[in-house]
Amino acid sequence: MVLTRAMLRRSFRWSLLVWLSVKVAYDFYAWNRVSNKELMLIMEHHVYRHTHNHVDFPVQEKVRSPLVRSIDIMSTGCEDICRDKGQIDLLYIVHSAPHNFNFRTNIRKTFANQTFFPHNEIRIVFLLGKPENEETQSDILLEQTTHGDIVQGSFHDSYRNLTLKAVSGLKWVSENCPNVSFVVKIDDDAFVQTFSILEQYLPRYEKSKRLIFCNEWKEGFMTIRRRGKWKVADDQMKGYYTFPWKYCSGFVVMMTGDLLPLLYKASLAVPILWVDDVYLTGILVSRIKDVKFVNVDLNVYSSLKAPVIQKCFSRPNCRLLFGGSKSLNLDELWQMVLQNRNEHYRRKTQYNRLSFKRV
Repeated sequence: MVLTRAMLRRSFRWSLLVWLSVKVAYDFYAWNRVSNKELMLIMEHHVYRHTHNHVDFPVQEKVRSPLVRSIDIMSTGCEDICRDKGQIDLLYIVHSAPHNFNFRTNIRKTFANQTFFPHNEIRIVFLLGKPENEETQSDILLEQTTHGDIVQGSFHDSYRNLTLKAVSGLKWVSENCPNVSFVVKIDDDAFVQTFSILEQYLPRYEKSKRLIFCNEWKEGFMTIRRRGKWKVADDQMKGYYTFPWKYCSGFVVMMTGDLLPLLYKASLAVPILWVDDVYLTGILVSRIKDVKFVNVDLNVYSSLKAPVIQKCFSRPNCRLLFGGSKSLNLDELWQMVLQNRNEHYRRKTQYNRLSFKRV
């Protein structure tokens, strides 16, 4: 009798194990058969519930609809940056915090300064939300009067409103800069090798359409975090453990100018997700046909480590396109770039002269 009971227990355990294995395999198969459209409907359902019934953060905008609809842009004076200028080769869209005045000044003086690129047309716009106090707002208005490159949305500037900031950039470019070839979205602590973009990427891709250049995360690769800095609410995307779209990681995304009006149009019909990278280059892109990703490897062409960035740009032939760190000295880095560039042309000129003499 004891043997019979032991055998029954063992048989039950094996049966339970087989049943669980079959269930997991079936769920995985069924999940992979879900189309992008069906996933989008599921996503919309969860976001709708979140934005109507749940507010995690008091600084987040309270909207009546889960859709972005339209974002009011408060600032004026930079609408003519691209108008009547012919083709704009490169536009920097910089996500900046209201109080980061020095960061914006350093970018204007270095890699986004038109005077260093006489043969190309480049422009820069800084995206801001509303600051916490009137004093900072007064300083921003003075900065706008001086430089004319601030685009300020009507939402509170906060980490959880990054998606609103991104959509305000899409709206501004769509309405004011349709004649741009390349748009580079960066944070205000980023450094960009503008010469490489203009001399290597622009000639190769200037006639291409619907391209995104970034460090690409594949669909199903990145975990949806339910705690910490990147927290997604428990009732949002419920039942999913990874994001079901491929999207761009982080601090730098480059895309062809024709894509931004399409992204803005899509944003008017797609519920918001506060994780701006996923929303902008994942969810919205999935609504647009024939978009292609060009992978810019994070470990080869960009870095978030200040010592690595500093060391690379101190040498000729540095392969980095992008660097991001709040401890970077942009002035120093830019001087390194200019010095290496001048040295390269000096050697090239010297070599050409020697070749000419031999002939």
